[in-house]
Amino acid sequence: MKRVFQIIVICLACSMCTPSHGSTDTPGGDVTPALDTTATSDSFSLVPDVDLSSGWGTDQPEDSKVYFNNPVYSDYTSADPTWIRVGEYFYSYSTGDFIHILRSKDMVHWEFIGKAFTKWPSWLKRVDGSNPGLWAPDINYIGGRYVLYYSLNSNRRKADDSGNERFDGIGVATADSPEGPFTDHGKLIADEDFEVNGSLNKYTIDPVFYEEDGHKYIIWGSFRRIFLTELTDDGLAVKYPGDGTKVTVIGCAQWEGSVIHKRGNYYYYIGSNGNPLKGENSDYRAQVARSTSLLGPYVSKDGKQLLKSDTMTPLLYGNASFIAPGHTSKILTDDAGNDWIAYHGYVKGKANALGRILFIDRIDWTEDGWPVINSGNGPTTSAEAPALD
Repeated sequence: MKRVFQIIVICLACSMCTPSHGSTDTPGGDVTPALDTTATSDSFSLVPDVDLSSGWGTDQPEDSKVYFNNPVYSDYTSADPTWIRVGEYFYSYSTGDFIHILRSKDMVHWEFIGKAFTKWPSWLKRVDGSNPGLWAPDINYIGGRYVLYYSLNSNRRKADDSGNERFDGIGVATADSPEGPFTDHGKLIADEDFEVNGSLNKYTIDPVFYEEDGHKYIIWGSFRRIFLTELTDDGLAVKYPGDGTKVTVIGCAQWEGSVIHKRGNYYYYIGSNGNPLKGENSDYRAQVARSTSLLGPYVSKDGKQLLKSDTMTPLLYGNASFIAPGHTSKILTDDAGNDWIAYHGYVKGKANALGRILFIDRIDWTEDGWPVINSGNGPTTSAEAPALD
């Protein structure tokens, strides 16, 4: 018999029921928003004590199914989430000082268990010697260990010494346990490492790993084109360093937070755009395009090319309850074969108090093969929970 981990089960026979506690990558079993490039990741901290009863099944339909409520975690900010399933646990990693790690047995009820790093990566510093922003991780299981890609948002002096300019990079770290601590291996890619189609790569953040047929790839970029290149077998280095001819541009300068998902004959690109940093006025959203080739071209349902347009097929937009959903995780599948995705968003009316917090939702697929969340109505407020054996 299947069991679903969940806080509340609604029983038709009893109106006085009391609440009780109950990856495809699985080991073993803005144009550019006005980003604050001076802030460090320390600005992503414990949010005020606002009780959203995250995950609690209040106001549930009166049937025998098990439900959850969004957001699923609100104690800490959880921007730019990535997740992985390891045995009976799910782990989520997100932007925060030293990268926050959450753990769950059901994808719904999460606990904070620590941070990925015990010290700041030292290979990139700001001009004044301070630590850069530590953002947008991506967790994977490669070669018998956990590999965490991460973003550093920093700055440097301009070549003419007239001031400072933004400078970013992506690093890589490994651990024997998904709970860390992770050992940093330094730089993977930084700004201006590649000249691609006549211009240098910039805004080198938001990494995501993809593997197929024994080849490993890294996809990255934020509002300065989306890039893809191959990695070495261990996933710790670029296979062709400095060779821009080995880098493919798959998206134009309007996207970030990329994910690639293979389903059937199609590769699906899920990315986000708009501004995620304006609180109640944020207009961030997630959209999707697809291709029959990993290298593209990716197109929307109505034929627009990801290389040319900032409007793809809608996947997540704000609604009456939630603002600016986006920067999605990879897709994980529950034990009933349902696909799930994690993402960050704001609660309307509490955006400034809570910041960007953690949501999950089930992905359904249309007959013609396009992903849909909540029938296209944005994040769910309450929905049937993931099914887990």
